[in-house]
Amino acid sequence: MKPVQDSEGALSLDPEGPRDENPEGQGSEEEDVIICRCEEVTKGEIVAAIRRGARTLGGIRRRTRAGMGLCQGSTCMPLVAQILAEETGIPLEKIEIPSARPPARPVKMEDMAR
Repeated sequence: MKPVQDSEGALSLDPEGPRDENPEGQGSEEEDVIICRCEEVTKGEIVAAIRRGARTLGGIRRRTRAGMGLCQGSTCMPLVAQILAEETGIPLEKIEIPSARPPARPVKMEDMAR
């Protein structure tokens, strides 16, 4: 192993030499940022959904599950709306926030009879 210097001048003892900061097939750090913590949806997944045709928050929600977690989008929907506005050019004021739907669980009939 011999020391290798990267583009910023740092030395590395990596036998393969310095690695590309963004090798093909891997997202950038910005794309890896989790926007929806409940469903662990990243910015890259949201941008991909928009590029595949989503033009509303409901469309993004259906494609990625962003906003379908426990908080029902109260944390992430403003961020998702901002990403949608940036990617499409739609003014932020014109983007409608979808209605919240609380998660449902099956309830046994015997529990309802009590």
